[in-house]
Amino acid sequence: MHHFLLLSIGLSLSNCIQTESSEGTNGAPDSVALLSDSLATDQIMSLLGEPLPPKAFEGTERMRRERMLARAKEQYEQNPDSLESIIWYGRRLAHLGRYSEAITVYSDGLTRHPDSHKLLRHRGEALITARAFDQAMHDLENAAFFSLMEENEKELAVSGAGANKPIRNIRFSIWYHLGLAYYLRGNFDKAISAYKKSLTESDNDDLRVATLAWLYRTYIRIGNQAEADALLEDVSPNMRLVENRDYLNILLLFKKELSPERLYELASRRDNSLDPTVGYGLANYYALQGEIQTASETFD
Repeated sequence: MHHFLLLSIGLSLSNCIQTESSEGTNGAPDSVALLSDSLATDQIMSLLGEPLPPKAFEGTERMRRERMLARAKEQYEQNPDSLESIIWYGRRLAHLGRYSEAITVYSDGLTRHPDSHKLLRHRGEALITARAFDQAMHDLENAAFFSLMEENEKELAVSGAGANKPIRNIRFSIWYHLGLAYYLRGNFDKAISAYKKSLTESDNDDLRVATLAWLYRTYIRIGNQAEADALLEDVSPNMRLVENRDYLNILLLFKKELSPERLYELASRRDNSLDPTVGYGLANYYALQGEIQTASETFD
């Protein structure tokens, strides 16, 4: 069976991932207890049942991130009740690929701040990476509820061109990642609703193109080409971006204003692999054109 078809089945069937339900603080699931033993060593399995390689870094990037983690850990140890210290310690761990440790830090933090939409938002994102989609949805749904009673604050990115810049906001991040969790679980109608809410919280072009790229693919998943194409009307190469050029390029590909050959060039890395964000969009494009073999090769 083609890998694209395998992935489609994995994304479309809600029975493909089985999880148990247990209750933790404030009715939230005990996410750490529900994760597989393999995650305890940060070994994450793909939806195809294959172990994913550990996070790789070029040059001195690992050392730089280790230094930032050391500072975050020191601040956390000096003030373990500080919400911001907890969040940044967890984010720096996840930034190094230490996801189970990050989840543990967020979970410990939730015993002190059980209604924190910020902690639930970050743990939810980490759980998505760990392929624990049910737990992620639970966290992010609760985060969305608790955020209604709080100010919508700006959120700094950890890495990339937008690092330490207030491009995102908390409510955007909650709805965006909740949409992703629904999408990966095959709940496409719920994903569309979440992404529409994410779009209302998208107050700049970076957030808009990221949301539109996923919303477009979600409409395609349910066979609604007309709604998908309508999203592209205001997409333009002149959009003002800081960090999400890849998502814009994917949208321009679907709009037929960028060729797949050019996008393939932009996605290519020195080790002959493809950037995963762009590669996934490119493979979806090939599949939509009926080029299943090329889509499968692109996923590989």
